[in-house]
Amino acid sequence: MMDSTNEKMQRVLSDLIDRKRLVFWYDEGGQMNEFATSLQMHGVEILTLENNAFAIKYRILKGKQPERGFLIYGPQAQLHDESLVWKYIQTMLHLKP
Repeated sequence: MMDSTNEKMQRVLSDLIDRKRLVFWYDEGGQMNEFATSLQMHGVEILTLENNAFAIKYRILKGKQPERGFLIYGPQAQLHDESLVWKYIQTMLHLKP
C-alpha cells in the first residue's frame, strides 16, 4: 500500500477515535492485518480481536484507559451476536454510539 494511502487511512482512523473513542474495524479476510497491527497513534491503544472478545471487553472496561481511545481491529467479518455486548461497553464508558 502506498504511503499516502496509509497516511490517509491513519488520519481517518484518528479522526474517528477523536469523535467516538472506541472504533471497531472489521476486515473480513484480514487483508489489512499488517497495516492495522503496525499503526502507531499517540494516545490510542490498538487491540486485535482474534477469538478473545472477552479479554478485550475486560481490558476496555477494567484496564487503564488510553488518553484518546481504542482501535479494535478484527481480521474477520463483524460478529452480529456480540453487538449488544459492545453496545453495553459503549454505554458503560459513556461513549457516543
